[in-house]
Amino acid sequence: MDAAGHRIRPVLDREEGRMIQLTASVNMPGADQSVTWASSNTSVATVSSSGLVTGLKTGTVRTAAAADGNVYMFLLMVTA
Repeated sequence: MDAAGHRIRPVLDREEGRMIQLTASVNMPGADQSVTWASSNTSVATVSSSGLVTGLKTGTVRTAAAADGNVYMFLLMVTA
């Protein structure tokens, strides 16, 4: 966990122009099942509402999945 209490997952590597599909699910009965995806820097990588990440240019970005009050982050390094 980082200082803000977010769960940090392993680093992912992706080349510019390449895509990777991330998945997340909520495993608590009765909990809100929706997952919201976000990128900390959309000039480096974008993430769709379904978790499809596209590397755009060399750099490092945090990709986050938020669900039921929890945030899970993936560190993504985009290379040339």
